[in-house]
Amino acid sequence: MNLAQVNDATAEAETLRNEVDELKDMLSRLSRASIDISENLDTETVLQQVVNSASDLTGARYCALLTFDPDGGARDIYTFGISPEQRALIRQTPRGMGLLGYLDSEKGPVRLSDASAHSESIGLPEGHPPVNTFLGMPVRHRDEHVGHLYLTEKEGGLEFTLEDENIAAMFAAQAASVISNTRRYEEAHRAKMELEALMDILPVSVSVFDTRVGKVTFANRETLRILGMMGVSDETVGNVYEFLRLTRPDGREIPFEDLPGSKALLTGEPVRADEVVIHTPNGDSITTLMSCAPLFSDTGEMLSVLTVVQDMTPLEELERQKNEFVGMVSEELWTPLTTIKGSATTLRGLLEPVNSMESIQLLRIIDQQTDLMRSQVNSLSELTQIETGTLSVAAEQTDVATLLEAAGKEYLGDHPTIDIRLGVPKDLPPVMADRHKIGQVLRNLFRRAARHSNEASPVQVSAFVIDI
Repeated sequence: MNLAQVNDATAEAETLRNEVDELKDMLSRLSRASIDISENLDTETVLQQVVNSASDLTGARYCALLTFDPDGGARDIYTFGISPEQRALIRQTPRGMGLLGYLDSEKGPVRLSDASAHSESIGLPEGHPPVNTFLGMPVRHRDEHVGHLYLTEKEGGLEFTLEDENIAAMFAAQAASVISNTRRYEEAHRAKMELEALMDILPVSVSVFDTRVGKVTFANRETLRILGMMGVSDETVGNVYEFLRLTRPDGREIPFEDLPGSKALLTGEPVRADEVVIHTPNGDSITTLMSCAPLFSDTGEMLSVLTVVQDMTPLEELERQKNEFVGMVSEELWTPLTTIKGSATTLRGLLEPVNSMESIQLLRIIDQQTDLMRSQVNSLSELTQIETGTLSVAAEQTDVATLLEAAGKEYLGDHPTIDIRLGVPKDLPPVMADRHKIGQVLRNLFRRAARHSNEASPVQVSAFVIDI
């Protein structure tokens, strides 16, 4: 090997050594950039680091990352090497005509040695930094176009290389992942905020008990109101069951393990509409309907228990007002009905001796309908008494056959065209019943049966003993 060959070999080795050193330096810088990006959790900081690192590793004087919102409009822009004034100009026309608009339709990168000569180079705003050498990269997450990464003016007036393109593609992928994760977080956060706002305006108490930390992690406004009514403070909420007494509506104490929340925790099954009366230390009580449902992870781990409590006090007050109104109306109706009934009976007695059949028939109808209205008013009043638990029942030994025959005859007296057939054995044992109220029930049954039958269809009544 002669001297010239040795010099050539030495020069080639030196070139290779320099390229290796440059590659090592590039890899080192790339590694540091990746670590810096992956260690930061702040979205804006990460995206700005993407822009800085892409510019540094490709030798671009200017770099910008433009992100889009889910509807495709421009959202944010992150820049390197661009003054605030230039950035303001860029923000005015981030998409549309020009190379940025051209990138919208491209699936891959665009690398140009002279962007001003490109057919799509129009549209840059006045004051925009020079764009000669150009490397544009659509930022995509799967099939969704979420932004643009573009670099201009490579140092030394050189063109961007395939290696630069690969580096830009790597940072574009990182940016796409960050943008996608940010969107998912924002959607989840917005959904959470909307759900909490909805929970806060609900007229029922909603709370969430986190089983992993052993405490309530969410309580809406109605929950706080009920807790305030019970005298529960922030200091006592953790041991609320120690100074509150919980019973059934009939006064029976509810053991801790039988409470709706305890049963949901122990069994993993939901508890629906369990009526619980809460007694406070000052003597007040609140009737509630409690429902609890456990929430599980995908692996079957119980994460929390959702509790919904409805304060029944407003409904009880509304029911009381309704019952008072029904009672008042019943009393108001009873007086004129009594007057009509008495007047019709008296008038019929006066007309019967003169045998005015048409007048007597009309008075009989008035009399019958008055009795019907009085019966309905009584039923309405008794319904109110049933709902309030104040209905009195005078039960006595009653023969079923006799009771059915009497009710049938009474109904037939007013409705002679109805065919009622009683198939009642005479040896039925007596039962304890309020004859008056059972008679009302039977007449109502006859009335309903006759209403849904034609005149040719008999109403069949039977009774028999059932062994229980």
